[in-house]
Amino acid sequence: MDVIPVLSQVKSLVQVVCGDTEGAAKTQKNFVRKCPVVSQTVALGALIAGDEDEAEEIFKEGLETIGDFVDGTPVVGHVKGAIHYACGDKTGGDKAMKSASRTTGAMAGGVGGFIVAGPAGAVFGGIEGATVMDVVTTVVDSAVHNEARPAGYIAQIEGIIENPKDPGQWFDLAATPVFDGLAGYGAGEVYSRWKPAKQTHAMNKKIGGAATKDVVKNADAVRMKVSKGELPSNQSVTHTMVRDLTTNEAHYGVNRRARPNSVRPANLQKVPLSELQRRVPQEGNLTTANAHRACAEHQAYNGYYRSRQGALPAESRCTTVRRLVDRNTGQGRIVAQKRCNTCTSYGAAMGKVPTDLVHDMPVPKRYITKANVAKYAGVSLTPVLKRATGEEAQ
Repeated sequence: MDVIPVLSQVKSLVQVVCGDTEGAAKTQKNFVRKCPVVSQTVALGALIAGDEDEAEEIFKEGLETIGDFVDGTPVVGHVKGAIHYACGDKTGGDKAMKSASRTTGAMAGGVGGFIVAGPAGAVFGGIEGATVMDVVTTVVDSAVHNEARPAGYIAQIEGIIENPKDPGQWFDLAATPVFDGLAGYGAGEVYSRWKPAKQTHAMNKKIGGAATKDVVKNADAVRMKVSKGELPSNQSVTHTMVRDLTTNEAHYGVNRRARPNSVRPANLQKVPLSELQRRVPQEGNLTTANAHRACAEHQAYNGYYRSRQGALPAESRCTTVRRLVDRNTGQGRIVAQKRCNTCTSYGAAMGKVPTDLVHDMPVPKRYITKANVAKYAGVSLTPVLKRATGEEAQ
């Protein structure tokens, strides 16, 4: 923990309060000599002062911390360890492999915990995963070298048993599960984002990013309305969103069966012609045209055409989704829905309808690209990697 900004200073403060001024000074010495950027600045100061040997030593210590950071990265740390072994550096290889494996354990535990119990489970899983790796590393390393070689939590607990009055060791033991929990939480969040990222990517390839965002927004509106009781939760619902590409305003419609009784007359003959029917009279005058007004598209386009005088079909984008309900579990899932044959006949009054091209494709719960997931993964790894570098700095 000594090399982590802010945390290092908090640790020193705890040590001073507990009367361990020597330990506090050691913690800050580690910080200025080993914290990346800080150590390079201090090394430059020593070089300017003419102490080349001290500058070189501090610079090396700073680079070691960067190496520890790499060691703690899953896969990358394992590759680095293999390179150390190939070069005959068994000590460096062991160090990288152990650090990378501990991080992998914390993240695997986080994913497993997330699957079982969501974010809270991910935090607990991260701590448990790191603990399991500490136990495995301790057992294997001790057996191979025929001597006690504790790792991680076990090494910290052993240090406290040997010196129970050392506040620095107590601080490290208390802070370690926080970082492991954050690592687990981050891994769980990355896992939760991967599925919608795959779905987003698949839909983007078919209809483009702007249209995919509209489909996701449409599905979000359905979930919100179901949660508020505005739409039935126990039956399928077809929901349309028409976006005015000029004003960016969105207009919504829902199929007749899902509408509240107050706007769902039993006799559709009493319902005025929809705006689509008015614009395509050859279809609107058909004897079957009454059924058309039951479609979600008609209701959404009513809002679009009535909200802006002179609105044109080409200035709109229409997306339709359908919420399907599993009869056994009662759980709902949302997919893209193409227009029915009758609504397709009104194409001259409709604008772009991208969901016709992705019929039955699952709608992601959030719009997120694979690049966003990769970026988030890097951020979520930071806590556990800092933990790794902090541990090596002890």
